[in-house]
Amino acid sequence: MEFVIMQFTVLAASIKRGLGEHGTAIRLFGSALGLLIAGQLCYRKALLGATQHNLESLWQVSQSFWGMLGIGLILLSLFPWLALLARRQLSFFYPLWSIATIVLVVINWWWFGGGMSWQTLAGIGLVLLGVSLLFRGGHSI
Repeated sequence: MEFVIMQFTVLAASIKRGLGEHGTAIRLFGSALGLLIAGQLCYRKALLGATQHNLESLWQVSQSFWGMLGIGLILLSLFPWLALLARRQLSFFYPLWSIATIVLVVINWWWFGGGMSWQTLAGIGLVLLGVSLLFRGGHSI
């Protein structure tokens, strides 16, 4: 766990350093990531109300308030993402997209009581290590 916190701290410091000249790109990325995470959490909330997990109940969940809000936010996240890709390199920002998965795993564990095994923690640590290597490798945004 200490390794994961250390890698997250390195990543946060690298992002803060890069904000100066790349502020628009960072804001677009943050907007896309935030909208995606919010949308997936809303859809997860809608899924918790489902009694069955088949195509018919998936359709009903998608028509609920939380389901529609989740889908709408996920679709809305495409706009800043596409604007970002029009300006910057996909090879840099696409690996950063994995941060959304980490945030969702942690929120699922915290709010929804999802499991958090040592394999999950090791995976989070590896993802954070990989993302921090992007910032240390002199990769151009």
